[in-house]
Amino acid sequence: MFANSELEKVKQLQSAYRRRKKAVVEDAWIDETFLDIDILQFFNRVTKLEATEKQKELLIALSNLDDSTLRKIIISAGRQTGKSLCCAVAAVYLTIKHKLPLLIASAKDNYIYGHIVKIFSDNPELSHYVVTQGVSEIVPKEGYKLKNGSELILLTSTEKGLRGASGRIMFLDEAELMDEQTIITALGNLSGDIKLILLGTPSSKHSKFNDILKDPKKFGFNLFTWSETECSWQKDLDDKKRLMTEDQWKREVLGQLSEPDQRLLWDSEIIDRCIRNRWRDIRWY
Repeated sequence: MFANSELEKVKQLQSAYRRRKKAVVEDAWIDETFLDIDILQFFNRVTKLEATEKQKELLIALSNLDDSTLRKIIISAGRQTGKSLCCAVAAVYLTIKHKLPLLIASAKDNYIYGHIVKIFSDNPELSHYVVTQGVSEIVPKEGYKLKNGSELILLTSTEKGLRGASGRIMFLDEAELMDEQTIITALGNLSGDIKLILLGTPSSKHSKFNDILKDPKKFGFNLFTWSETECSWQKDLDDKKRLMTEDQWKREVLGQLSEPDQRLLWDSEIIDRCIRNRWRDIRWY
């Protein structure tokens, strides 16, 4: 009995050693293919796509955590042009590459996190980084934690949901639909090296996103913009142009403020001041 007991212990130790050895080999392989590549190579690797030149510029800016001039970024692009995908790739890349908390809030459908779920699903070797996997997907639907200490947290896109939120990077998706105070609260969270990224498509209604898009430098933002016409995968643009008004085409396809928007758009500060002064200061741009 003693001999059998000792033999069983040896087998258990051998089994444990094989598991540890396998983990070391797998981790080394992951390090080589993911940790030692730049964000453009990572984009190609996990999406099997080639980024456009303007998307490459954005990806490089998103991945740069050292340049203080890139702490505030606004992305305005036509619909289905890859802006959410670029942000999703950057989010996965940065949380794998660095130990940091990353925050995402979306005003409607969380397209960024939807892309993140697909990235992990299409690249199952990334599962080795995840602490606790989801039920139906590699990453849980409420966000994820990685073994390097990184965490991706999903927030509600309200002033209350963002108030006091602490992270190294914050993405506000579909920011053109967010309440003005929500974006102001996000801006108020900026301290130290926090990076804030607003992305969306210009709205036909007044919004803080439109305010910032009108004059990014005034608010200290770097603007990245491109249109559907620059994306080779976009089809039926001629049909869209026939069906859309000129203003819709400029906003929805080109990702730009339309001329009426630029003429009638008042900065929120001016609107507030006009209300306080009983409309004495209203003026047209």
